[in-house]
Amino acid sequence: MRLSLHIFLCTLCLLPVAASPDEHAVKLVPKGDLTRIKAGSVWCVPVWDGKHIVVSTEGRDGLILQKYSKDMEEVGTPVIAATTADTRNRQHIADHKHLFLDGYHYIVFSLSGARDSYLLKLDKDLKRVKMATIVSQGDFPTNDMFMTTDGATLF
Repeated sequence: MRLSLHIFLCTLCLLPVAASPDEHAVKLVPKGDLTRIKAGSVWCVPVWDGKHIVVSTEGRDGLILQKYSKDMEEVGTPVIAATTADTRNRQHIADHKHLFLDGYHYIVFSLSGARDSYLLKLDKDLKRVKMATIVSQGDFPTNDMFMTTDGATLF
């Protein structure tokens, strides 16, 4: 039996829900229809670039990005931003985080062995500007990383 995974992007809104007087909770409520993400199979990360929703996913072909309109329609064709040809020993990309800052997409990713980490910079058109190795054959796991920004600096 073959298992098929699909990713869906849903427009959500956050509603505060009081579970009890001492607790605060947030409930995710679908606001619109589901949109199937065809480009990849795992780790869907949507970001807003000021004009489009840009979704990065991981698939057999590598790290794949696809632009969407506010109406959840695909814009253009998927872009393969990184593949096993970009990694040490042609290892598969296994985890990633994606942010948009100052007109550029920044994607940090790990490999299936979780001992290597890379930082990728793409322009608004999803063209590669630069890729740098952060960790190579490290002594600690590089998956499940964090990447954040204060609006001016990438951390």
